[in-house]
Amino acid sequence: MCFGMHDTDYIINTATARLTDYLLAQKMRRTPERYEILRVVCLSPSIFTLEELEEQIRKHGQVQVSRTTLFNALETFVDAGLVIRHLLSRTAHYELTLDSSPRIYSVCSKCRKISRLERPELKTQLSATRSKTFIVQQPILYLHGLCRKCYTNEKRKTNKD
Repeated sequence: MCFGMHDTDYIINTATARLTDYLLAQKMRRTPERYEILRVVCLSPSIFTLEELEEQIRKHGQVQVSRTTLFNALETFVDAGLVIRHLLSRTAHYELTLDSSPRIYSVCSKCRKISRLERPELKTQLSATRSKTFIVQQPILYLHGLCRKCYTNEKRKTNKD
């Protein structure tokens, strides 16, 4: 996800304000580490793992933090509604979310790659989904299958046999 400087500043400022509100409401400390991790999350591609975030903090972060601090910060961000945790493969994936708009993902059954899809017609249907017994807060649809690379590899393998 690429943003212009103005968009990036807006995203960081919005996320920072929401984190501050959450931390104050929960009577939690407002540490520089949490805010720096959030800043790097805001600059990250749409979906990332803890390991990828750790690498980005090492490269672009202004403070060094432990893996435990990163994990705990991500948990705080999930609780604050700033980050979505995707538990679709062996590794948890995370994504910054500043709104509750519908999201659609493709998940490769072979390599476990998760990609966000832009499908307006499906997003419209997800937005309209209602239930008498369940309140939808974040409409998310996961489509499982094979990515192009894995599909091509499977096809080659089948053709060789």
